[in-house]
Amino acid sequence: MNNKKILSISLIAIGIIIVLDFIGIHLGWIIRDVLKFLIPFIFIGFGVLAWKYDRRGLGIVLGVIGGFLLLGHLSGLITLLIAIGLIVWGVSLFRGKSVR
Repeated sequence: MNNKKILSISLIAIGIIIVLDFIGIHLGWIIRDVLKFLIPFIFIGFGVLAWKYDRRGLGIVLGVIGGFLLLGHLSGLITLLIAIGLIVWGVSLFRGKSVR
């Protein structure tokens, strides 16, 4: 099978799973969690493809939507990194040494 057929079958399967979940037929928590994590990357990928084929406006919109969706999933990690940075900054201020 060539890449176009694999992509089209994958997109159809993901679409069917999303529609089934939307109408109340749940296929398990694993599929739902995987899809929640894949959707931002799908948006970003379509944005890159649109940008590549000179649809720059659509590419920017899809990329930004995917970025915001991904930001929501990574908010816990971002919060942890900010907390570690604040701790390092506070300790360096307490010691009186520069961070640089």
